[in-house]
Amino acid sequence: MKTHSVYSDGLTLVAEEFGAGPPFIFAHGLTANRAHSRRQLASLADQRRVVIYDQRGHAESSPANDPAYYQLDRMAGDMAAVMDHFGIEQAAVGGESMGAATSLRFALKWPNRVSALVLCLPALGDTLNPAHQTIKDIASAIAEKGMRTFAADNQQVMLANGNSPEHAAYWTSVLCSHQTESMALACRAVADWIVFDSIAELAMLHMPVFIIAIDDDPVHPLGLAQHLQAGIPHAILTVVKPSSDYLERPETVGELCRDFLDRIM
Repeated sequence: MKTHSVYSDGLTLVAEEFGAGPPFIFAHGLTANRAHSRRQLASLADQRRVVIYDQRGHAESSPANDPAYYQLDRMAGDMAAVMDHFGIEQAAVGGESMGAATSLRFALKWPNRVSALVLCLPALGDTLNPAHQTIKDIASAIAEKGMRTFAADNQQVMLANGNSPEHAAYWTSVLCSHQTESMALACRAVADWIVFDSIAELAMLHMPVFIIAIDDDPVHPLGLAQHLQAGIPHAILTVVKPSSDYLERPETVGELCRDFLDRIM
């Protein structure tokens, strides 16, 4: 897979594209990476030109060891830089968790560049995430233990909670793709994000919007997804039950996105 170096805000982002058709730009979540996005969206390759990238401070993109680099507007600007690099003026855009916040902010700043918006497991809105302190505690644990030890400990927790060995091992590999200081700062900064000040701001989003939620995850509360649906004109909300279907099968994201994008083409 050919990778591209995208320059944005003094940093280098590593991006790639696959498939053919109308473009779809996707931003991964906090502690994930573009390899995870590739696995999620592989089923779109026969109908979409999919562009994915490691968000700043993650995986192969530049480490971001200054908290100021994790300001949401700057990360929304990264999405613009990725689109510019690939010569894309307008596209369907989306993201998961932190990436949903990145893409929502991008759509609010540059609505004319967004033909459709996909928000997977939104975690951040007009109030702090209810698991705000938990995310801060994760940041402290990463900084104290180092990324590899944190990942190994997390794997044991996942197994104890009933996750399959394959799923737990997969996430250990994803976590180990990051640098310790950069990821600790990312978790600490993103926990404080406020994506929009008032629900009224969402009324400007007139493009098709698709929201994917699960109903038993405190970090990605169903109530926030419902709040977004209520504020965005004509937004469609899909709730995946049980949540294990979503979490154990990353391909679920691509399947749901494919259905949505097929309907609006």
